[in-house]
Amino acid sequence: PLSPSPLSSPAPLPLRCNYFCATHTAHRETGCISPGRYETALRSRKLLEEAGAALKSLEFAGSRWRELLPQVTISESRCERISAYQMLCYTMVEVETLARVFPESLTRFLHPTGLSERLKIEATYDAHMKLQQQEIEEVRRDEGLRLPEDLDYEKIGASLSREVREMLENTRPQTIGAASRVPGVTPAAIVNLLRFVKSNHCLKVKGS
Repeated sequence: PLSPSPLSSPAPLPLRCNYFCATHTAHRETGCISPGRYETALRSRKLLEEAGAALKSLEFAGSRWRELLPQVTISESRCERISAYQMLCYTMVEVETLARVFPESLTRFLHPTGLSERLKIEATYDAHMKLQQQEIEEVRRDEGLRLPEDLDYEKIGASLSREVREMLENTRPQTIGAASRVPGVTPAAIVNLLRFVKSNHCLKVKGS
């Protein structure tokens, strides 16, 4: 298995809520936070969760979203259903944008100060962590993939920094798993290298 690295050990998403609750409970018990502020924090967290649930319940195909929000560029290749929560990851989409389309479901979440901004941050964070988790699983599945012995790291078309290319050229790892353990080689570089090697292999197979 891969050795521990930033790529293989992301913080589980559910811990954010647990951390919030544990931290505020500890502060209340030690007298660092007043009962009034503690209750306010709990209400804010509850409202955040309710708003997130409401946004996630509004789910449509990409084609429908293009009709509802024509100003937003949604890839034609995106075929899975998309929730309003996921739509917040688009730069031009705010909670206010979605509330104009779904006033009955979302208008009540517009007024608390900072809630809209917090929702967009949460949605963007969740999307980033989901993508990172997918990349982790991708590397884990293919960590035994052998790297071509004649791979010229200085010339390959993978998106790698000059520093990473030099490290890989000097160490010449035999597999993706070995490459991921080279000090200084970033998780993003490993994903890019993996995809390059796999796509290049597919092209060779098709051409043979």
